[in-house]
Amino acid sequence: TRQLYLHLAGPELTLVVLGAKLEFCNVFAISTPEDAVYYTILVMQELGLNPDQDTVAVWGDLTSESAIFTLLRTYVRHLRFGSRPFGLQYSYRLNALAECRHFELFSLAFCA
Repeated sequence: TRQLYLHLAGPELTLVVLGAKLEFCNVFAISTPEDAVYYTILVMQELGLNPDQDTVAVWGDLTSESAIFTLLRTYVRHLRFGSRPFGLQYSYRLNALAECRHFELFSLAFCA
């Protein structure tokens, strides 16, 4: 199953499409929530993904109340927050953080 993954870190939006293999990966400079929606929908259209049917998983500096997430939800029907990488043990102190936060930091453990 193909899926779009979105990661937001400051003014950078990373979009990745994975199916059986990596199909797309790019980083976009954004300055408004509309920029994030534009690039997300553009990539979905160009790669044949359907905003009404396909799931988009999001990580990074987002909450359900953030402007980008709220605007994305208007255009993408199946929007969900991603979770922490599997296979790692996390301190109970991290329970206070949303699981979609600091994905890139936790993923470093798999680069060794």
